[in-house]
Amino acid sequence: MRWRCVVVNQQRDNCLIHCDIAVIGAGPAGTVAAAILARCHVNVVIVDPLELSTHKVGESVPSAMAALLSATDFDGLDECHHMPISGSETLWCDERLSQDAFTQPGGMGWRLDRCRFEQQLLTKAMAAGANAHQGRLQAATRQSEQWQLTLDDGQRLQAAFVIDASGRNGALVRLLGVERQTTSPLMAAWSLSEAVKDGHAAVGKTLIESDETGWWYGAQLPSRKWLAIYHTHMPQAKRLRQTDGLWRSQLSDTALISQFIDPSLFDPSALTLSDARGGYLKQAYGDGWAACGDAALSFDPISSQGIFNAMATAHQLATTYLNAQPQEDGLQWQRYQHQLNRIYRAYHQRRQGFYLRAMQHYDSEFWKHQCA
Repeated sequence: MRWRCVVVNQQRDNCLIHCDIAVIGAGPAGTVAAAILARCHVNVVIVDPLELSTHKVGESVPSAMAALLSATDFDGLDECHHMPISGSETLWCDERLSQDAFTQPGGMGWRLDRCRFEQQLLTKAMAAGANAHQGRLQAATRQSEQWQLTLDDGQRLQAAFVIDASGRNGALVRLLGVERQTTSPLMAAWSLSEAVKDGHAAVGKTLIESDETGWWYGAQLPSRKWLAIYHTHMPQAKRLRQTDGLWRSQLSDTALISQFIDPSLFDPSALTLSDARGGYLKQAYGDGWAACGDAALSFDPISSQGIFNAMATAHQLATTYLNAQPQEDGLQWQRYQHQLNRIYRAYHQRRQGFYLRAMQHYDSEFWKHQCA
């Protein structure tokens, strides 16, 4: 992939990149925001390490994604690279529930080839006129209504406005010390299987199963590999990683998921731990900056809405920036914040519905902490 940037004022080995907006993060949120702004002739530079080959947990999107892609002028999804979700099989609190996507009001969602999807979004943003620079944000200062950004490679950027779309870690908001509210700690202990050999029919269903110390998620990816994730608290996650074969043994003990997934396909030593708790910024915008996607509000994976909401909030942020008028004294940004708050309240209500039921059923410390 070819990277483009506007370079001026070269001094020694460093150069200063000038832009109207610096977008920190090249995930779904960052690329959607950058593309929308670039189409309106805003000079945008995307900053990201660009580790596109790294697998990222989170690959499901709802049927509403088709309308969102259309609204943001991105190409639709196709079965050549992504896989339709045909429904779900859930065993929650020992109660079995099967759902068929064809009976749902919105129809089928999609299981993404996440790396290919993000690469397509980035290519589309650059085709719209956005520039990109490979690097990580290290420092940010604001003077005379301009940001001075320093990257880990020594590169410096000057921007009038900065969008933090860098994910849960919030590269910019962390430097600014913006307060983030989070739910109880939740870890995702996950692994990818070997690819299932040809001759076996692909499984398009999402698999969910709860137990006393957490809950499992299983799905077959477009690569025909299985992704299995156990969501639990940190002590149990550490035990799973430190005890050889324990994670695979627990997968074998599942009543539902082991009917679909062969635990022997997983390397017992290849287990990754990721932070999976939800959270939100009490204030997702400020003087010359705003956040979207997981940097603004991140969801517990039970929602299966992370990618969709990252792109939706990016769309809202870009539209807010383009419509904001100085004489309004921040009215448009207040509306943006209210919309984020509304989204988070709806998500939290749905999450609590699942988790309170599990707390009442299992009466375990894990579920009590999740509902606290």
